[in-house]
Amino acid sequence: TQWIEQDPKRNYVLDWSLDIQRDVWRDLVVELGYSGSHGVHLPFISADANAVQPTLTPQGYLWPTSGGKKANPNFGVITPELWQVSSSYNALQTRISKRLSHGFQVQGSYTLAKSLDAGSEATSTAFANSLTNLPLFDPRLRRGLSDFDIRHNFVANMLWELPSPRTSVPLVNWLGGGWQLGEILQVSSGQPFTPLIGGDPLGTQLGSTSYDEPDRLALPECNNPVNSGNPNHYINLSCFATPVPSNRLGNAGRNIAIGPGLVNVDSAFFKNNRLRRFSEDFNVQFRAELFNVLNHANFSPPNAANVQLFTSNLALIPSAGALTTTATTSRQIQFALKIVW
Repeated sequence: TQWIEQDPKRNYVLDWSLDIQRDVWRDLVVELGYSGSHGVHLPFISADANAVQPTLTPQGYLWPTSGGKKANPNFGVITPELWQVSSSYNALQTRISKRLSHGFQVQGSYTLAKSLDAGSEATSTAFANSLTNLPLFDPRLRRGLSDFDIRHNFVANMLWELPSPRTSVPLVNWLGGGWQLGEILQVSSGQPFTPLIGGDPLGTQLGSTSYDEPDRLALPECNNPVNSGNPNHYINLSCFATPVPSNRLGNAGRNIAIGPGLVNVDSAFFKNNRLRRFSEDFNVQFRAELFNVLNHANFSPPNAANVQLFTSNLALIPSAGALTTTATTSRQIQFALKIVW
């Protein structure tokens, strides 16, 4: 059953920004900027709202130990779409650019950003690290890093027109002339994800979309509770424990762990062959493009199965936290011939 909020309040987003740009030396430009936004009454969707409801106690939210009833026993799955999400985004943006001169240009940018919301899903599961079901009874439990939050992002690109030989031999001039080299480098931090407890230990009766969260331990090494560089055991299991009593919702929260970062280099080589006998702009360009030149394995956050740290019986899953998919392909090379006139 689909349930859509009746007479929702109008949603809107406020945006603001400030940019400063300065020419510091000939073709060199430096930019510094701030960008922010605040969203109000934004839409989000949850897989099933027809759950057994908890009771708020000094210990936290507790579910009935037995005999719990769904919010509406006359229905099965109830999928709600609500306009009850607020969001905030703040970013420091820097950029340095050298405009094309003497056959060379380069640009680099760095963004330090933080995005928060109470649900990133508007109509469907758009992000692989999303929770399919978010608790509706307390919006504070949904508040956390956005599914698409990227804290650090550095991107640089370069284009170099290689010098052409000037000899009395036309063949040498043709073979050595018209070459260009392009490079794109991206280095960014990972996306957040939510460690969970598998099954339905709380007795929410939500089937495959049931949820429970572990307790997060306040240890110095658990600021980001992961084992960086260990794709087989990426989540640091020593940073989590099962809730006590077992019918209490854990305190870990949404999107409290950060997935592996991304490092990627793409390269391109161009050979321009200008045939002015046809027209002034006629050019037959040979292109060799290389993607993920370093053949670096950029892993995605753990999938839905591997974020489950404990079974429904609250037994630790030793294999939890494995990284099994990648965000980029392995090294790829393609060739092309482009005709421009």
